[in-house]
Amino acid sequence: MDVLKCLAIFFVVIGHCIQRSYVAMDSSTEEFYYDGLFRFIYGFHMPLFMAISGFFFYITIQKYAYKEIIKSRFLKLVVPIVSWHIIWMISDGFSNQGNGYTFLTFLAGFLKHYWFLWAIFYCSIIVLVIETFNKRRRYVAYVLIVIISCFFPNFFNVERYVWLFPFYLGGYLYCSKCRAFEENHTRLLMSLGGAFLIYLITLSYYKYEDYIYTTGTCIIKNGGLSVPQLYIDLFRLLVSILGVVSAYGLSLTTKLVKVPNWITKIGSRTLGIYIIHMFFTPLISEFAIGVNYIIIVLEAIFLIVLSYFITILLEKNKYISRLLLGK
Repeated sequence: MDVLKCLAIFFVVIGHCIQRSYVAMDSSTEEFYYDGLFRFIYGFHMPLFMAISGFFFYITIQKYAYKEIIKSRFLKLVVPIVSWHIIWMISDGFSNQGNGYTFLTFLAGFLKHYWFLWAIFYCSIIVLVIETFNKRRRYVAYVLIVIISCFFPNFFNVERYVWLFPFYLGGYLYCSKCRAFEENHTRLLMSLGGAFLIYLITLSYYKYEDYIYTTGTCIIKNGGLSVPQLYIDLFRLLVSILGVVSAYGLSLTTKLVKVPNWITKIGSRTLGIYIIHMFFTPLISEFAIGVNYIIIVLEAIFLIVLSYFITILLEKNKYISRLLLGK
């Protein structure tokens, strides 16, 4: 799984670099949504991360009691979110576009900043509650949650949590069945290869409104059911599933070769890399001179390496590591 985590964080950083490169040319632009590589990455990279998180959460639930898990989730996710948000405020000069920070702006930023970590936290708590108190009817509960959540408003990143929950759940459930799926290795790889081809085909139909960031997930529009939004949600789900399955197929091929040690090391420190690299991506907007994929890849590699070594430095102090990395 460290191979998948390394692949996922690489795509996350490249995606941010592409976005910043377009913003460097026009701060109000949304042209990056039409970029082919950006579309390829954003079709699956965050769902992939969520599926991986769900996969490992299944292992966690098998080992620990629910009270221990809740405490661990809080220490590993919420504490770093709070700590990094305070650091972000300090680095921003305690200013919010010149208006200054208030308690409400701090609270709003706290709940919206590092939204992906919040997504992991919320999804893990939901799964934990159902697996602990309603395991016999868990599938009914999960289906109801997915259906009901489609009616939640697009507010405070709720739509992103709604979008990612099925992938977290999918990773969780797959972990309990993965051995059965992987028994026929050759047939599995052929199926996953087919999924990648279909993924490429579906991407040609992926438009601006299909991004979670542009239309959200709520199927209620203007007081009634929105069939177009429902279609967008289902199509987005299909594309992301195909992308995640394709990435998983790629990771299976690594079992045939020896994986370099540096991939495993990067994959084991994705939380630190995810957070730290965002402090440096604004610099791309200052110095980028256009959209050049070679330069973008080099920028991404540099940011990953820089964030990786900063993460290692933070790990050397146990108190800093607990506050910033949840370790």
